[in-house]
Amino acid sequence: LALSALDLNMSRERSQSKTWAERYESSSSKESPVSPLGLGDSMEPLDASEEAEWKLIQKKVFTRWCNERLKVVELSLDDLVLDFSDGVRLIALVQALSRKMVGRYSKKPRIYAQKMENVQLALDLLTKVEKIKLINIGSGDIVSCNSKLILGLVWTLILHYQISVGFGIDE
Repeated sequence: LALSALDLNMSRERSQSKTWAERYESSSSKESPVSPLGLGDSMEPLDASEEAEWKLIQKKVFTRWCNERLKVVELSLDDLVLDFSDGVRLIALVQALSRKMVGRYSKKPRIYAQKMENVQLALDLLTKVEKIKLINIGSGDIVSCNSKLILGLVWTLILHYQISVGFGIDE
């Protein structure tokens, strides 16, 4: 088989690129390296600017992952935290992932109670029907746009629907 020029360039870049371990080793010579776990060599937590940068990266990656799953229902997210706050897109994502329906919900929630109910329906489908363990997150956290907990929720969804199911791991 003949490889195209693009394939040759890609394979050449791969052979010349460093592995994760090599990149980590070369970064360890700096004053305050950051491990993949978000801790420096001295196991100190990230400072505020590093944590903000890490959250922004997570938000972009998780938004992209959600948008890929929402293509099925022709929806997309612009801002992960704000778009989940009324529960409508969260319900759409949960239904797309689980292939199950939550039932009736408010498609255009205007008041706080409708938003809370929508988010609770999505969380109930995840916890009661899909048997996903959600720790320390409630509908109020999502409606009030708690970004840390929303990112945690999306990470839990990725672990369950992408990684565990993708590799056939049973919990």
